[in-house]
Amino acid sequence: MFVADVEEAKYWMGKGASLFLLASDQAFLMAGARNLVSALRQ
Repeated sequence: MFVADVEEAKYWMGKGASLFLLASDQAFLMAGARNLVSALRQ
């Protein structure tokens, strides 16, 4: 199930759901890119 954040996942866990994809692919890619830039600047 796709959910926007941990709070939404908790809600659906209460309804019996057990598999979640949190946030978006773009958010994961952007976080990785920021980490890479930060590491290169050190």
